[in-house]
Formats: sequence, structure tokens, C-alpha cells
Amino acid sequence: MNTLPTKLKDDFIIEALCQIQFVSDDLPEVIIGRTADFWVKSGYVAERLPIADIPAPIRQADPNLRFQPTIQLREKQGPNLIRIGEQAISFHVAGEKKYPGWDKFRAQLNEVVAGLFSNLTNISVNKIGLRYINAIVQDRHFIKDIHELEFEVSVGGKQLTGPVNLNFNVSEGATHIITTRLAHGSFVQGTLPAKTSAVIDVEVSMANEFSVKNASDVMNWIEKAHTFEKTAFFALIPKKVQQKLVEN
Repeated sequence: MNTLPTKLKDDFIIEALCQIQFVSDDLPEVIIGRTADFWVKSGYVAERLPIADIPAPIRQADPNLRFQPTIQLREKQGPNLIRIGEQAISFHVAGEKKYPGWDKFRAQLNEVVAGLFSNLTNISVNKIGLRYINAIVQDRHFIKDIHELEFEVSVGGKQLTGPVNLNFNVSEGATHIITTRLAHGSFVQGTLPAKTSAVIDVEVSMANEFSVKNASDVMNWIEKAHTFEKTAFFALIPKKVQQKLVEN
């Protein structure tokens, strides 16, 4: 198989998300209000998050809090979730077998981006992250052990065979950084599907010195990021397994 699979019979994805960090000329309250209102009118239910109780000056002064969401919007009937902060918005599809496929997910992200640029003033996007969290389930994906994936780790000349937790970065030009997190289930917090043999978490993020100021450039960046994400993920999946999972 020389090309990347376009569709699988049974995908690995347990969450797909995209976060966009930005600056705008609008006041923080206006940013939250306009952005949330756009999605409430689209049928989402708004929830105030606990971090909103922390005073804004404290959140802005702390780099760990600056981009945290204060409002969450949940789709009334569906797996979609939107989180909004004063300088960031993220769109999530979470749950086993909930991912709708790239064509629909891309259209949803396009709606997020278009809404951001149409409702706020003089936006500059300074960071984007496209992330897919994949759980490999023994009975569904034909991989019983993390070491059946296409990687090797050696220490002192001896190849590791037990549970591992491996993180690494690869740069693609000046605009995209691919972070791959590969872990045995024992290293992962949270609820995983039964018989998960490994988790592959691939995040493509924007290089720090890169920024964009219009919706079409944001979507072009996301499109390329998706290709890099797929390439990084399938590089770890044995070809014989890919052949069993590809939808005809």
C-alpha cells in the first residue's frame, strides 16, 4: 500500500479535536458573548466552566490558564463539543465510533473558523493544534501488543519489550510540528475501550513564529495538518493490518 487509506472499516479514533488560539481587538466579554451566541443559535447548550470563577487578570497572567476555556457548548443530540476562552476556541468529537470521517469533520471545522472570523474584529491566529487520540483495541484492530506496531526502542543495546511511553516531535517545514505520543494503556489516564493494547496520540501544531489572519489560510493549514497526522499515524500501523481494515 503506497497511499494512505481514505476510509477504514473500523477506525481507531476515540477523540478528534482542533484548538485555535487567537488575538482580537474585541473586549474579552465581547469575544465570549459573540462566539457563544453563534453556537447557541446553532442548537448548542452553553455551560459555564469552573475556571471562569478565577478573575480574568489572574488567568491572563498565568500561561497555564491564559488559553483555558471558560464556556463549554454541547450539542443537544450528538457527540460534538465546543470550548471557548477569551483567546481560544476548540472543537471536539469524542467517543468510540463517533468520528464522522474527515469530509464532515473538515466541514465542521470550517464552520468554526468561519464563525470566528465573521463575529470578531481583526483576528490574528497564532496557534492551531489538530489532534487525534487513537485507541488500538485487540479484537477490532488485529494488534495484541504495543510492540507489534512499527517502532523499536533500545536501551544499552537491548530492545525494550515491556510497556513503554514514547513521545517525539517531527517538523514539517516552517509551519507544522508533529508530536506523536505512543503509550501502553497502563500509562494513560481516563477511560479507554476494553482490551486497549496501545494509545496513539498524534497532534499537529503550528510553529511558534507562524501566524495567519484569514479563514482560508487557517483551513489550508488544517488541511495540510490532517495529511501529516495521517502519515504519522499509519507509519506506526503494520501494512498487513492496514490491508485488513481498509474499506473497499
